[in-house]
Amino acid sequence: MNPWPPPGYPPHYPMPGGYYPPPGYYAPPPAPLTPPGYLRRERWVLAAVALVALVVSIAGAATGGFLGELAEAGLMVWPFAVVGWFAHMGVRRFWARVVAWVVVGLLLLLIVLSLVGMAGEAYPDAARLRTGVYVAVAIATLATALVATPLARPVMARLGLRPDDHAHHVALVLAVGLTAFSLAPLIGTGGRALLLDLMARHPERDDHDSALETLLPLLWIIPGAFVLVGYGVHRGAATCRERLGLRWPGWRAVGVGVGIGLALVPLALGLDYLLTHAAGGLGLPRADEDQLDRLFGVPSLTLASSVAIAVAAGVGEELAVRGVLQPRLGLVFANLFFAAGHALQYSIDGVLSVFLLGLVFGVLRRRTSTIASMAAHAVYDLTLFVLILVGA
Repeated sequence: MNPWPPPGYPPHYPMPGGYYPPPGYYAPPPAPLTPPGYLRRERWVLAAVALVALVVSIAGAATGGFLGELAEAGLMVWPFAVVGWFAHMGVRRFWARVVAWVVVGLLLLLIVLSLVGMAGEAYPDAARLRTGVYVAVAIATLATALVATPLARPVMARLGLRPDDHAHHVALVLAVGLTAFSLAPLIGTGGRALLLDLMARHPERDDHDSALETLLPLLWIIPGAFVLVGYGVHRGAATCRERLGLRWPGWRAVGVGVGIGLALVPLALGLDYLLTHAAGGLGLPRADEDQLDRLFGVPSLTLASSVAIAVAAGVGEELAVRGVLQPRLGLVFANLFFAAGHALQYSIDGVLSVFLLGLVFGVLRRRTSTIASMAAHAVYDLTLFVLILVGA
């Protein structure tokens, strides 16, 4: 019997299968650093999927049409999957650490430039609002940079992350950065929805995806989630499914999720009513309902598009937030990330409502599985869209 990890390995290097034994754990004699045949099949699968994604992206950019829509859907996913792969490889390879941090920096820089450009376009004649967004984005940049330093180690420890785990550090920086940058325009403008204000400046832009196009991001999000939790690096498919909470919880748990989704509808409507009036009493801006209808395509909404939006949001958001983030960042932080993702399209009362609803989905995921929270989320969204269709 030998101590784990063996000499030369990082302090928290996982055993084959993705398990992290406590320091001093005694295991059979370890294989070499990269055991022959270890996860070989998974690495071939990962390489094949990456090749297909590259070919689809190039062909879509060149030809447009359906492949173009598929390639465009992947633009929001594959950069993070690339970061995830290099971050996990960085546990053992220094060059991978460098690449991971470079890509993270470029991604966050792109987000900063996008927010600055959106603010300039949405508020060309409102210097105060524009300046507020710029200042908030600058503060978010400083906060994210601070998390990227060793000063973040105590925070990582309090969150239950391993301070010496490179993948965990990269995940925390990305989560903090995306959360801070998403909330920055809302805070900088005093509660205005930047995306809705931008849409109001361009009433001629009114394109909406078909039901099929709405579902296309799932073709990227599902494999991307597996890569983000270490598929092909130190986890196989089975341990990735367990890590993401994709174990089948049983029909009873799924039924509970469906019931919770239905029960949340009247509760959410009542909560929205109270929060809207509270925000009005405090003098906070309210989201433009007409622009929200345009954003979700309410005038052209059909049952098929309603189902597609509900499935895409239920599966995609729950897999990313409750599957990937919550087991590492905890219920509250992961849910803050979830609520911040809606901050560009909702005012303060809407973001708070999303946060409270997300807590329910997070508790359901913790008690059962991500599949049950997917069911609750999808049923909740679908019920709201059906109510809109019937004119309720």
